[in-house]
Amino acid sequence: MAVPFVRLALRSILSEAAVQANRRAALVAMTAGVASTAYGNEYSSANSAPDPNWFRQWRGLLERTPPEFYRDAPTSFGSLADNARWIRDGETELARLNVGQAQEYFERAAAIKHSAEAEMGLVRSYMQGGEYRRALSFVAHTAVAHRETSAGAALYAWLLFTGGHRAEANRIMSEALARFAGDRLLLATQEQLQSSSPVAAGELLRAPARLAPYSAPIGRETISIGGGLLLSNRREAVVKSVSIHRRLNLWVRNGLGKVSKATPAGRPDSQGLTRLKLENAIDTPTQLPFAERLPFPGSVCYSVGFPRRVGRDPSWPQFDAGFIGSSLFDGSQELAAGNFNLSPGAVVFDTFGLVLGISGRNEQGNHLLGPIHSDRALVIDPGPESKNLTWQQKAEVAVRKKIPTNEIYEVALSVVLDLLTDIKN
Repeated sequence: MAVPFVRLALRSILSEAAVQANRRAALVAMTAGVASTAYGNEYSSANSAPDPNWFRQWRGLLERTPPEFYRDAPTSFGSLADNARWIRDGETELARLNVGQAQEYFERAAAIKHSAEAEMGLVRSYMQGGEYRRALSFVAHTAVAHRETSAGAALYAWLLFTGGHRAEANRIMSEALARFAGDRLLLATQEQLQSSSPVAAGELLRAPARLAPYSAPIGRETISIGGGLLLSNRREAVVKSVSIHRRLNLWVRNGLGKVSKATPAGRPDSQGLTRLKLENAIDTPTQLPFAERLPFPGSVCYSVGFPRRVGRDPSWPQFDAGFIGSSLFDGSQELAAGNFNLSPGAVVFDTFGLVLGISGRNEQGNHLLGPIHSDRALVIDPGPESKNLTWQQKAEVAVRKKIPTNEIYEVALSVVLDLLTDIKN
């Protein structure tokens, strides 16, 4: 059982002399013991009851610990100087897109000191690696456990917003501004979240919060002119742009900061979709399923795309929900009841996580270009994995379950593309 084990361990370190040398370990162990005893069903036997002597020992140890101890005392994992070095090295590796190494350094820092800086580094390394759900759950802890800093709340609100949880993001911002009235980071974050096209720039790009991913270098000042979808072979993409032609220098970049130069493989089709050939393959573990029929008007849909902006700084794509509207004369369908205030080329999913098409924009508003269907004369190809399905595979598709929105957004991070061009062109 957890409680007896912790008590046995503490008997060897609870002498006053030993506590001076191992105080932090004792505090952690005793806290675990209190939690284990107080919540017996989860951590110990159902009949366990809180031990008053245990609480008195725990409180006494806390009362005898001067505040400066936590600032100055080294731990078995290193000193506070080591903590600062690991955080700095973690940030350096993250900027180089060395996600695994960055996580290791941030974890070393967190083992030395329970700090918001190390945890936010881990959160952003999870996002850089495409783990939105893991990042969101951990930043929720950071925002609550480190209420002494505004940065955790800013990062939490931003990730909630980009993942489509806008009401919750507004609540987090309101609570944080009540605690930190006039805080520059929070005010800048709120200004962007309330704008029509939120973009992290200036102060919002500074660590430890940094409300954006890092990116492979492009080397030029760029502007976003559209967006699209990475195809299954990783070396081609389909994009929608309002101004694409052969003379432009083009790049595509996903939500993980991976970049490739691109060239048009042909002229835009009747709906304005263009196939691009990528100079370098954009590696991603994700293999997207594609819808095989038109969605019904009134169906719920999700859009994931990049905000309109100028500048070379990357951003995370933004998730929005809406409905499929009526069919238009050109074969596309309206997108209704959502914000969809994104660059042309946002990728549209249904509630099962199937790709429906790519969004465009005309005088009447947003509309869906598609559907993505292997039998139609569209430039988008569902990939060889979707052809010649066996009847068992077709049955699996028929009983496909709805996918949580956080999972759809996590998949979209690697396959939804931002289309960039040199701003001087």
